Amino acid sequence: MTTGRGAEPGDLFVDHCGCAIVLLRERAAYVPQGRLLLVADVHLGKADVFRASGIALPAQTAMDDLDRIDRICARLDVAHIVFLGDLVHGRAGITEALHTRWVTWRGAIGRPVTLVEGNHDRSSGLRAWPGVQMVDEPFGIAGLALCHRPMSTRHAPVIAGHLHPAVRLAAGPDRVRLPCFAIRQRLAVLPAFSSFAGGTDRLPGTGWRRFVTLGDRVVEVPPGTNRAGAR
Repeated sequence: MTTGRGAEPGDLFVDHCGCAIVLLRERAAYVPQGRLLLVADVHLGKADVFRASGIALPAQTAMDDLDRIDRICARLDVAHIVFLGDLVHGRAGITEALHTRWVTWRGAIGRPVTLVEGNHDRSSGLRAWPGVQMVDEPFGIAGLALCHRPMSTRHAPVIAGHLHPAVRLAAGPDRVRLPCFAIRQRLAVLPAFSSFAGGTDRLPGTGWRRFVTLGDRVVEVPPGTNRAGAR
């Protein structure tokens, strides 16, 4: 894969209150102004938290998610990576193996990394993480307010995570729930980046535009396709 300067086929440009953002098929977003890669809800160590509770799950998910970030950086002109909260899942998941993997990944990625603190980061006792600038929300950059929890701000459109938005699709008796980007007015919510995270099709309020990730492309879901109501 060759290094690119912007979006590739399968990614989707959208206008977010005058700011161009690219919805990436890997469930992240790219902001050309500032060359920012935005990643929400990675939940590193989540499988280890479950295993600590006696539930056997594969340990490879954290490694796979970091590898996916590598692949994004290989194809886009990324200058700065910003995690929109919940980089880690829980205290029991911050293992020596995860710490070693992170240090190796961080040393190789070669770009500034910022974490907007999320609720799981806070409850995990994560006060410092190697090579990461930790900031409170909202984090202002490139004309945007970057947050973990969706909120409104007076001066800038918001991009956030936390909700793990999804779309529920139906075809006859078959049902599937797929991660999606959700945008309404001055708020854009990214899907969970984690390979091991649930999602909800019940978002607060109405008027959401939903853009579903299909692995190789991002497409907007026609209004009314989601079959669940709001919460």
